[in-house]
Amino acid sequence: MILTLSAILFVLLSVIGRAKGIKTFCSVYINFSMIIFSAILIVIGVNPIAVGLVFSVLFSMITLFWVNGYNHKTLASFFSVLIVLILTGFFVLWLGTKSNISGFPSEYSEEIAEADISSSDIQINFFDVFIAIIFMGLIGTITDAALDAATTVYEIYQNNKDMPVSELFISGLNVGGDILGTMVNTLFFAFWGTFMGYFIWHQGESVLKVLNGKAFAFEYIRIASGGLGCILVIPISCITTIILLKNLRL
Repeated sequence: MILTLSAILFVLLSVIGRAKGIKTFCSVYINFSMIIFSAILIVIGVNPIAVGLVFSVLFSMITLFWVNGYNHKTLASFFSVLIVLILTGFFVLWLGTKSNISGFPSEYSEEIAEADISSSDIQINFFDVFIAIIFMGLIGTITDAALDAATTVYEIYQNNKDMPVSELFISGLNVGGDILGTMVNTLFFAFWGTFMGYFIWHQGESVLKVLNGKAFAFEYIRIASGGLGCILVIPISCITTIILLKNLRL
C-alpha cells in the first residue's frame, strides 16, 4: 500500500509539476532519509538540539534552493527562516523549561514494556530531543510562509518598481495576512487530526487531566511554536525581500 501511494504521488507530481514536481517528490525522500540519519546521530550521543538546528537548516536549503532554484526570492526566504528559527528557538527553550516536559508520556508505556527497556538503558536527555523535534516540525511551516511572502513582494515590485518601501511592505503584509489565516488553521486541524483518537481514548478522564498530559502538552507547544513562527516569518520575509530588491536593483 505504501509503494502504491508513493507511485500515485510520483505520477501526479510528475504530470502536474513536471520537473519541479519530480524534484519535490525526491526532496521528500531525501528529507526522510536525513530524519533517520539525525535520529542515528542523537542515539550515538550527538547533542539533540544541535542536530535539530543543523538538520532544520538543511531541510530548508533543500526545499528552497534545490526544489525552487537559487534566486533572490529563495535567498530572502532562507535568511528569514534562519532569523525566525533563532527567535523561535529562545521561545521554545523557555516554554519547554516552564512546562517541565521530559521523558516518555504514559501512553507509550505499553510499547516501552514490549521493547523491554528501562530509563537506565537510555542515556539521552529527552528534553533536548523534545526541542529538536519542535525545530524540525517548525521548519516546514515557516519555509512555506517565507517563500509565499517573498514571492508576493517580488511580484508587486516587478509591476511597480517606483512604489515606496513603506507601501511595498504594507502590500506584502496584506497578502501575508491571508496566508497567515490559512496557515494557522492548517496547524490547528493537523493538531486535532493527530489527537482526535487521543481524546476519545481518554474520554473517561477529566478534561484537566487530559490537558495536563505530556502527550497533549508536547503537541500543543509544537503547534503554538509553529503558529508563532508563521506570524514572525511573514513580516521578516517581506523586509528581507525588500532589502535584497533595493540593494540589488532588480
